[in-house]
Amino acid sequence: MVVHEFGRPNRLFPGGFERHGALLEQPNIDAVFAVTERGDGSHTSLGAVYLESSRPPMEFRARLLVAKLNMASREQRRARLEEKLTLRLSARIFLHLRHCLVLRRPITLAFLVLGLGFSVPSHSLAAGPPLKRFEYALPRMGTMFRITLYSAESVQASQAADAAFARAEELEEIMSDYRADSELMRLSRGGSAGPFPVSGELYDVLAKSLWVSGLSDGLFDVTSGPLVKLWRTARNSGQLPDATAIANAKTLVGYRNIELDAAHHTVFLKRANMMLDLGAIGKGYAADQMLAVLQSHGLKHAMVVAGGEVAVAEPPPGSSGWEIGIETADEKASGQRCTVLLHTAAVSTSGDEHQFLDINGRRYSHVINPATGWALEGRNSTTVIARDSATADALATAFSVMPVAEGLRVAESLPGVAALWVREVNGHWKRNWSRGFPTGCGERGN
Repeated sequence: MVVHEFGRPNRLFPGGFERHGALLEQPNIDAVFAVTERGDGSHTSLGAVYLESSRPPMEFRARLLVAKLNMASREQRRARLEEKLTLRLSARIFLHLRHCLVLRRPITLAFLVLGLGFSVPSHSLAAGPPLKRFEYALPRMGTMFRITLYSAESVQASQAADAAFARAEELEEIMSDYRADSELMRLSRGGSAGPFPVSGELYDVLAKSLWVSGLSDGLFDVTSGPLVKLWRTARNSGQLPDATAIANAKTLVGYRNIELDAAHHTVFLKRANMMLDLGAIGKGYAADQMLAVLQSHGLKHAMVVAGGEVAVAEPPPGSSGWEIGIETADEKASGQRCTVLLHTAAVSTSGDEHQFLDINGRRYSHVINPATGWALEGRNSTTVIARDSATADALATAFSVMPVAEGLRVAESLPGVAALWVREVNGHWKRNWSRGFPTGCGERGN
């Protein structure tokens, strides 16, 4: 790694770094540098560093302003704006990077500060305290939520986990359809009388839901509450819903009957007696929020499992990712364990393995097709990987209902999304992958 001074043109940077060179005009800024990686006679920009004075006089702080790491391995891309570094000059002159970039090969940082030049190999950088693994679990939203994280301090870990679980409880009070006093149920009861003010959380979830409804042409629909209620009763009683009851419930279903007003943060339900259900996106949203809480406590290496929804941050120390097992519908028949390695992503699987209704040898899933009002039949599972858990959760349900070919088209049109479909067709199992789905789940299907 090579460091070049900003503020004047040179053969590598003929523009003279006008953007960052302006920092030199500030009285507390001593120097501004560009950080590049040399390779085969060329330089690739890695970021911009400036040094600002602090007391005592011989101590400086370096801040990584622009980090655009372009390393060979994805796990080396530690691009983080405002990454704090600390530079100390002592009698022996040494460099300490409190949050150093993790690279696979030795690097050399070279600085020219107040006329002093020095370089320090990466192996001499001071290491922080070792990180320990902590695990926590509590029931939330009708299922078990789990947190795995790495921290140097047990107090920090437990406080962060407590805050994350508290956040999940807050969201359950907003989004539950089991609690009569939840914000969601109040909206269902009063949203048709006029624009109904809602919290930022509920508004965001509904906005994402409508986006997925548009992608799936309504095959993902949070207004399916009346149908969900019918099929929930059917699973408890062991009897199919009445066809007339399904037809009546369908008249209240239609995502286009939800009107959002972003300026006033209100929701209007165009038909009376509509019933909203966030069961296919709420847990994913909660996983995202819990992970954000952990990160706000300074914990970068963390995983949240909210029922079947998994959200992960940076990988465990010394690993390139979190190893996540995916429960596919054909796992028992094939004997193949589906495992993927992920970081800074989310994964969700929708299927009928745990919630289904079996009547006279016919298996009905808990996933409902809003267009027909009937639960899906047969054995299947759909897994989606996305950048956030709410998206993965909602798309997993949408892709379960959509024809596989259409789901493939949508998945491959969305950045950061990949999916796996497992279907039983005429007594045989068939797998289909979208582009970008990681290896670890058997050979690619057609």
